[in-house]
Amino acid sequence: MPIRKGAPTLIRIVTDVRGTVPMLCRLHPRFNYGALPPWSMKRGCEMVATVRPDLAILRAPADVAVDSDETSAAIDVAAGERLAFVLSYVVS
Repeated sequence: MPIRKGAPTLIRIVTDVRGTVPMLCRLHPRFNYGALPPWSMKRGCEMVATVRPDLAILRAPADVAVDSDETSAAIDVAAGERLAFVLSYVVS
């Protein structure tokens, strides 16, 4: 995700056409071209990852689990459902 003025945002929308599908979303955030693993914490259905002065927030439609270097969200997507995963960058 390029750093520009404003708040760059990456949005992924998952749509289920038929049936129910279990889905696992995994994120391994890194800053400074992959050189710096962030300090990550859970905040409700959000993950906040920071390496001064960078901060990324993942907003997910499911409860997120934050491990040492991975954030994941497991969810069952039902027919006709649309779910948005939103990753935003801001200067902390």
